[in-house]
Amino acid sequence: MRKVVKQIVGIDVAQDELVCCFGKMYEDFTLELAIRHTFDNKQAGFAKLSGWLEKLVDKDTQLRFVMEATGIYHQCFAYFLYE
Repeated sequence: MRKVVKQIVGIDVAQDELVCCFGKMYEDFTLELAIRHTFDNKQAGFAKLSGWLEKLVDKDTQLRFVMEATGIYHQCFAYFLYE
């Protein structure tokens, strides 16, 4: 089994939705960026996003989130992640 060295969620933030793309980098520098999903930009959507990621992430590798700061639309999700 290949070792995951990086994993990331890129998020396009909009007023009503978060468009998320999950990717991994393996120790041989190959990338896997095939998974994309859209969630509501509210607490229920944040919970669904968390459940989606539970099935995808390698538990031994840090997960990073990258999102654009779109006015104020990213703030609730940023606070959710912080907590």
